[in-house]
Amino acid sequence: MTMEIRTNERAKPKATTGRIQGIAAVFYRAGDPSTEYELWKGAVERIMPGAFDKTLPERDVVALWQHDHTRPLGRLSAGTLTINVDAVGLHYAIARANRPYTATQSRRYEEAT
Repeated sequence: MTMEIRTNERAKPKATTGRIQGIAAVFYRAGDPSTEYELWKGAVERIMPGAFDKTLPERDVVALWQHDHTRPLGRLSAGTLTINVDAVGLHYAIARANRPYTATQSRRYEEAT
């Protein structure tokens, strides 16, 4: 199984004691190529500041293992996920739960840092 982590140094996930945290989305800054992501030749993705302003207050956000809805890592309403937005982007922190796939992801993040 492979796991794709699209990131730059600023957004690199970190596993800290009891938590997995990082930046889920880095906002675009003109002149900083590390804040835009090439989708294919000639097409880039740019996430603009304000992109989450309306959606986040209206949603119960869930962090998932490999985008799999049967493997939740954390959830806002459960208190196991926290998110906040600043000038850099959308930050997250997930409290580690006692689940095999959570432990696996934590180990992978620790190895990558």
